Amino acid sequence: MKVLIVDDLSNNRYLLESILKGNNYEVKSAKNGVEALQILNKYHFDLIISDILMPKMDGYQFLRECKKNPEFKKIPFIFYSGTYTSKEDKEFALKLGADKFIVKPTETGEFIKIIEEVIEKANINNFEISQSTLESEDTFLKLYNVRLIEKLENKLEELQETNKKLKSEIENRKKAEKSLRASEEKFKNLFHTMFQGVVYQDAQGNIISANPAALKILGLNMDQLKGRTSMDPNWKSIHEDGSDFPGEDHPSMISLKTGKPVNNIIMGVFNPSENNYRWININAVPQFKPGEQKPVQVYTTLEDITYRKKIEDDLRLSLEEKEVLIKEIHHRVKNNMQIISSLLNLQKIYYSHHSISDIIKASQIRIKSMAMIHEKLYQSHQLSRIDFEDYIKSLISEISATYSVNQNKIEIEMEVRDIFLDIDLAIPCGLIINELVSNSLKHAFKDKEKGKINIFMDKKGNEYCLSIKDNGVGLPRDFDFENLNTLGMDLVKSLIKQIDGELEIKREKGTQFIIKFLK
Repeated sequence: MKVLIVDDLSNNRYLLESILKGNNYEVKSAKNGVEALQILNKYHFDLIISDILMPKMDGYQFLRECKKNPEFKKIPFIFYSGTYTSKEDKEFALKLGADKFIVKPTETGEFIKIIEEVIEKANINNFEISQSTLESEDTFLKLYNVRLIEKLENKLEELQETNKKLKSEIENRKKAEKSLRASEEKFKNLFHTMFQGVVYQDAQGNIISANPAALKILGLNMDQLKGRTSMDPNWKSIHEDGSDFPGEDHPSMISLKTGKPVNNIIMGVFNPSENNYRWININAVPQFKPGEQKPVQVYTTLEDITYRKKIEDDLRLSLEEKEVLIKEIHHRVKNNMQIISSLLNLQKIYYSHHSISDIIKASQIRIKSMAMIHEKLYQSHQLSRIDFEDYIKSLISEISATYSVNQNKIEIEMEVRDIFLDIDLAIPCGLIINELVSNSLKHAFKDKEKGKINIFMDKKGNEYCLSIKDNGVGLPRDFDFENLNTLGMDLVKSLIKQIDGELEIKREKGTQFIIKFLK
């Protein structure tokens, strides 16, 4: 089956050819009615599919000519139009002798079905195809002109609407261009007046432009700067530690290589106009052409942080000096306390009475517990707080030595982890532990062969819990902590009050003091 397609648009012809060839039809095409008549004179066709709106000879005229020709009028004729789509257009087409009138677009399956029906009908009727009912040329021309004028009027309306839209688009574009020019002017003003330096480099890293702030930071004019790359050794770039900063590691070169931004890189660069180094914080951002993966340029911002860095260095030096001074103070306090402890030790030699000797010994260990705090702070990298676990180990060792504790008889266990205290909490807590542990060693195990002391400290949220427990003989039934009149217990009460703590005493299987306080 051979089909002639007539349409002035190549895309429409290609689409119909593809559909028909895909359904085993032979196809030839023409751009207009004149060309189609020439092809009809050379080849035989089983079906004609024609558009209506075409140059030289439109579809209506082409069908009219076909119906005048004894051979061509037998060929089934289908109009396939996207412009002439009204009811009147269809009626005129059928009056001219068209077999079918299809409006574009139509689903492919439906389109092929209509073609098959038209060809089948022609075969059944032995090609007695629909004939024109417009025998009079005047009648044809009258109706044709009506259809043509209507379409021209529609086209005119469309053109007027299109013209209106174009005019609106042109006005909008002018506004956009005006806005863009204003935006560009603002950008230029910002570029030239901003305090932050900006440098643009091409894909090879060559500097192509820079703003005045960048020229001032780098100590160069545009002629000296243009064409240079970050690889130039004359930059004399350095890291914060004074080591060389290789050109290939410059943020702009890394950004061009990786296609990713590089942020907050500190660099020292030599400023020849000042004969000194400027410190800058650099950010580099690659730029791309649409659809490309490789950067076409990179823009780099330079923030002059020379003054800020000088202040930071001065503050760091001042802090280091203060740390040395604070360490020296802690060292001297510790030494002074050791001198006091030594003086008490000498004084103890002149007293043979046990009670006086015990008082001096207790005072010594209290002084040593405070001296140890200053010693730990002096040795610590953090002057504001100490590792309390390490401190308690040293304190218990000192207490054990003072009271000549037999480790085979009395066992002291500690469970203190990740507790760090400042001096305002460390000293009272240390003294509390000293008093309670010393008290257990002196009184809890008098009638026992073996004993055990547990020291536990924990922190949950902002609350600390300190527990000192022994499995000794326990407290007397009439023990009243609040009204007890001894130096050691008075000191414990005073220290608990100092840290805003709460005390709980348990008497099960020995004695347990639990102190809770907030950070």
